[in-house]
Amino acid sequence: MNLARRLGAGPDDRLLIVNADDYGMCRAANTGITSLLAARAISSATVMTPCPWAPDAVRRAVAGGYDVGVHLTFTSEWEGYRWGPVTRDRAVSSLVDEAGYFPADSRTVEERADPEEVRAEIDAQIRRAVALGLDPSHADNHMGSLYGLATGRDFLDVVFKVCAEHGLPFRLPRTLDGMGLPEELEPFARARAEAADAAGVVILDRLWTLPLELAEGRRTRASEAT
Repeated sequence: MNLARRLGAGPDDRLLIVNADDYGMCRAANTGITSLLAARAISSATVMTPCPWAPDAVRRAVAGGYDVGVHLTFTSEWEGYRWGPVTRDRAVSSLVDEAGYFPADSRTVEERADPEEVRAEIDAQIRRAVALGLDPSHADNHMGSLYGLATGRDFLDVVFKVCAEHGLPFRLPRTLDGMGLPEELEPFARARAEAADAAGVVILDRLWTLPLELAEGRRTRASEAT
């Protein structure tokens, strides 16, 4: 049974969630995403709790009554504007560069990160969101750093464990249809979907990401904030 049916929708119904990542990354992201949430142009957003503007994003989300989750963040990809781990009660040296920030790319995360430190940081990021006043609706992952797309080494078992502990759905599709990824990765998607089911973590049936294709074949792009 697909997720729409499990949520009580009819057999021919299609449920669409339009989500904006990177809430809390900077003031511009907060302004843009909040305006889209207020206009009901998008359904939800996810906040980057390691970033300086996360408290402002959570304040806006709570004030507006918006559905906002946690954008699990393990990369810091901008030059001159960096962020690092939320974890403070233990060393997480495998998650940071020489300056103490998250690395700039997902490959480095996949190659260097210790799974137990990843688990601790995921838990800390979710707990920070809650401490800021958010009741998270779900979780997803910034820059795909936990999916194993660069090297094949993923951390999804860790993600599912922590999401199950916090009762959070996770943005992972059952099929790669619409994502523009190689077909040979489809068995990986199925295996990870089965792992999510076994952990009791709700995931999506399908996921479409930017850039989006229009029916007539034209391509449209949106800003990073949307």
